[in-house]
Amino acid sequence: MRVYCRTRYAGSDGLPGVETPVLPAVYTKYLETVSHGLLSAIHCGIRRPDVALVCNTVNAFFLPLLSQAGLPVALCVDGLEWQRRKWSLLGRATHGLAEHLAAAWADVLVADARFIGEHYRTVHRVSPVFIPYGGDLDPPAPVDTAVLEELDVRPGAYDLSVCRFEPENNPLTIVRAHGRLRHPRPLVMVGGAPYARRYQEQIRAAAGPDIRFAGYRYGKEYRQLLFHARAVIYAGEVGGTHPALLEAMG
Repeated sequence: MRVYCRTRYAGSDGLPGVETPVLPAVYTKYLETVSHGLLSAIHCGIRRPDVALVCNTVNAFFLPLLSQAGLPVALCVDGLEWQRRKWSLLGRATHGLAEHLAAAWADVLVADARFIGEHYRTVHRVSPVFIPYGGDLDPPAPVDTAVLEELDVRPGAYDLSVCRFEPENNPLTIVRAHGRLRHPRPLVMVGGAPYARRYQEQIRAAAGPDIRFAGYRYGKEYRQLLFHARAVIYAGEVGGTHPALLEAMG
């Protein structure tokens, strides 16, 4: 198995049997995904695996490169990106076109939510394979609370929000609502957005002293925060099924 990684996010830890080519990207809001997707498609076409799994609908533009290499392609369409307010009109049009290309060119489409599959059946007359997300439910060690101590919160005495800081996920609404409640429990905000500086500034300006901005947390630290939270707040409007929501429900 080969999983393509970006230079900014690639870690040193590998997985047995998994090759992780690290390729560059143009790190701007509009070019990061497509630039890395293009390089990955070229590299994948040269190496010629048995099958290619492509994530993010906008990468449908590069499916001809994989088809020319004789590769069957499964494309995970995730959410309806053209609905997101973070994109300009040109960005929404690009994602809308990519959706049409995905429906026309991919050998198999994969959807993680039933309503996404229904959208493609209704609009594009194709039926994606439904593969729902799951969650790893094994709790962390009970005594392992280092990240809670770092954020100055106690087990069972804080609320948790996990999302990318984008308007459709409503982190600003969550922060404002928490302030109106005036209860003593802190709110831990996990996430961020690399290209939404102004929006993040709005969120921090609206935050009271009981808001803890934890940034991005993964692995053991994320599981500590999830399992010790009193409640998890989810306020997403668009997209597929959020893995953090499923993990919290579990």
